[in-house]
Amino acid sequence: MAQNNTINESTSLSSTGSAKAPLNTNSSYNTTNPTTTSNTTTTTSSSNKVAQAGEFTKNMLAAAHGAGEKLRGEFNEGVDRTFNESEGIAKNERIANAGNSEMATGQFAQSTKNREGAVPGDEDPRRV
Repeated sequence: MAQNNTINESTSLSSTGSAKAPLNTNSSYNTTNPTTTSNTTTTTSSSNKVAQAGEFTKNMLAAAHGAGEKLRGEFNEGVDRTFNESEGIAKNERIANAGNSEMATGQFAQSTKNREGAVPGDEDPRRV
């Protein structure tokens, strides 16, 4: 295909048409009967993205919380071992294990939910 595009003359033999002709995109626009489009797909897609972002955030917070629980449990377990507190050792091992679980799964452990009051009917005496 030859193209001749001088300053004074603008001719094109390209597949899109001549330089003065509109670009042909092979799409047709119906100006007499406009079609109605639905936003249902867009809304559903947006809702899914928001839900996914919320789930991702919750999982990341649970994993970060788990890291803190593991650190707390292991530190306190070391302190309890120093003072030979067998009850404290067992309790802090459970806390460290729950932290490992939270980091691995991205879900809050049931013991965390009970302690923080997220489970209805939990009667933790430390909670006011």
